[in-house]
Order: sequence, then structure tokens, then C-alpha cells
Amino acid sequence: MTEYTRTNEGAARCAGMFSGNVLIAWCVFLGCVPVIAAEGSALIDTWYHAGGVGELAQRRIAINQATEGMNGLVRGRARDKLLTKTAPQLEIAIIDKGGKVTISTRDRRVTFATDGSPTRVSGEDGAGTIQATRKDGRLIVTARGRNGSKTTVYRLVENETRLTLDISMTNTWFEEPIRYQVEYVNDRRRASTLPK
Repeated sequence: MTEYTRTNEGAARCAGMFSGNVLIAWCVFLGCVPVIAAEGSALIDTWYHAGGVGELAQRRIAINQATEGMNGLVRGRARDKLLTKTAPQLEIAIIDKGGKVTISTRDRRVTFATDGSPTRVSGEDGAGTIQATRKDGRLIVTARGRNGSKTTVYRLVENETRLTLDISMTNTWFEEPIRYQVEYVNDRRRASTLPK
């Protein structure tokens, strides 16, 4: 398992070389992995991707609109790469310790503060900065790089049995932000809300 941790001097040097591809890689990891804790409750759980054909179609349309102005020779390849890179994780685990959140997938783990302070992270995809805050029971996470940013708003719905991610990604190469939603469920939580 690759562990992404807070760094200092080394990350600062790497951040100067931060490219659009690295931003996309970090944003994809953060944006498609659900992390949330409603204020006053600790949400420590495992979530499973529940999106289907409609979610994929929404993502494809958003990517196509954002890349419409690209050179035709690279546009198709860029669209395919973005579609792959923005594919949601199938399963994630969340540990919420109030001031810090840890997200784990099959091969990655990242921990960051939720007080709005920037956290420099580094890993195999390069370096970047993550900032997270809580507002009205939602967790707002922004990953930034030299060429753009990605903001994901995480919110619980349906009696806290579903998790919706509202994602917006910008980049100097895009004509407009890529905006889409990703849905996750927790079957154990859903079963506990059904009539007996």
C-alpha cells in the first residue's frame, strides 16, 4: 500500500514542478474517494460505489464540454485519459478523527487536516496541496496545483445511507470546469433504516 503523508521541504520543492497531469492524478484520488463526517457525528465506515450508466454519461458529457476547444489531434486522447482518471474508486474506508480525516482505498491512503490549513502531500504521482473545511455538515476538499484545482463537496443523504460527491475540476487546458457527481452507499446503514 502506498501511503501519502504530509511533507515539508521536499514537497515544497516538488510543488514547484507540479504539472497538470499530477494535479489530475491527485484530484482524481481525492475527488472520487468519498470522505465526510457530519459535524457532531463520527463517520467511520466503508462506502461502495453505487453509480451506474447515468453517472458515467454525466461525467463523459462534462469532460467533452471542458475539452471541446483542444486541438483535435490531442482531444480524443485527453478525453479518454480524463474519463479513466476520474473513474470512482469501487470501495473506500474512512477514518474521521475530527480534526483529521484519513481515506483508504486498495492501494492508497492519505491523511489531511479539516481546519482549512494546507497539507502538502507527495507520492508516486508527485506533490500537491490539499485544504479541507467543514460547513453545514459537509466536507469541502480542494486539491491545488500550478495548472488548476479540484473541489469536492461531500454530503450524506437518505438518512446517512448514501454519500453524494459534487465535484468540480478546473485546469488551464479546460474551456470550463468539469462538473459531475459520484454516488456511494453503505448497505449496512441502509438495512438498519428498513422497517422490521
